[in-house]
Amino acid sequence: MKLVILGGSAQSTPALFAWLSRRRHAVPIDVTLAGRTPRHLAAVARASRLCAGEAPIAIRTSTMQAPHLRAALAGADTVLVQIRPGGFASRHFDETFPLKYDLCGDEGLGPGGLSAAWRAWPHLALIGELLTGCCPDALILLMTSPVGVLARGMFRAFPQLRLYGICEVPWLALRRIADGLGVPAASLDFDYVGVNHLGWLHGVTAGRHAVPGAVATKYVRLHDDAAAVLREQRALVESRARWLERVSERSFTAYLDGDLAAVHAALGRRSAPWYAEAVGPLLLARAGCEVDTPFFLSCPNAGWHPGFRSDDVLEIPHEAAGGRLRKRGPRAAAPPDVLRAVQAFTQYEALACDAVMDRDPAALAAALRVHPWITAPDVIADLVGEIVSHAPAGLRHTA
Repeated sequence: MKLVILGGSAQSTPALFAWLSRRRHAVPIDVTLAGRTPRHLAAVARASRLCAGEAPIAIRTSTMQAPHLRAALAGADTVLVQIRPGGFASRHFDETFPLKYDLCGDEGLGPGGLSAAWRAWPHLALIGELLTGCCPDALILLMTSPVGVLARGMFRAFPQLRLYGICEVPWLALRRIADGLGVPAASLDFDYVGVNHLGWLHGVTAGRHAVPGAVATKYVRLHDDAAAVLREQRALVESRARWLERVSERSFTAYLDGDLAAVHAALGRRSAPWYAEAVGPLLLARAGCEVDTPFFLSCPNAGWHPGFRSDDVLEIPHEAAGGRLRKRGPRAAAPPDVLRAVQAFTQYEALACDAVMDRDPAALAAALRVHPWITAPDVIADLVGEIVSHAPAGLRHTA
């Protein structure tokens, strides 16, 4: 398998190889880490090799410059896109500017997520062109926030690509239910409806025992309990982004100079469950290994759920068999209030996608008008001004 990770100089990346190295079935993987910052890229590559140990994983590096990236992408089987345009400074902005307007701050949800999408789309459009030319048959896994809005854009602009957004959050919610019941998570039957980070498990059964009602993923709290979340965010001494930036710098130093124990200690300062609970198992499934993890992948509805348009991007549970992915069919109708909530977010994401692709501030305002969190229309013009003014004029990749 040839794997390319765009944004491969991210501090969390070695966690993927630490997880893969512990698997019973070793899968030979030829990996290229593509990153923007030479020091970070060298540090992550060294740490990743230490974590891989004796596993049959070859790790090389590439810059994010187009000529080098074309060579790296040529013939890739799988591409993981985890770029973060603007770096931690922009994430800090996304997490904090909404607070001025009594709205929760987040890099992937609400006005903060729209800001991230506005900033990221030009980069993803360039990447989509490279993927189309260099590895049109590759499986593309998108983790750049906000996944739902950006995946919509990629499906619209590059319908020929085999692309999915990928997230571990619904699977972790299912595991928490299983832990409470004292049964293996893979033994549960369930239905799920949601968009990236905002979803509900329902119809959950373990044998003859049923879990009543719908169980929300952890990010739904920003929707259902916004006042409490807003108080907590305002009380923080520093934003999540600022904390992550400090942790990352300490980690890069350990990655450059430390031994394997130091690398594992650095990884332990910030968990990265998306590798062990989603990306890693999917790579094994791609290689033909049997995995019992369901994958929650953002992709077009395409008739999967009758309550949504065909082009609505939903987070849909998938199973892997024989190296192929297939959607798990819905078993039961979602509770009406859950269905209405998800429909409201898909309506917003459709308009948000139009805005970021067309680079249209008026369309940004139209998207914000239908966002379920915004109840005071008089703040919309200011929100649009914040989003547009923060976006840098030039393109640069940060990982």
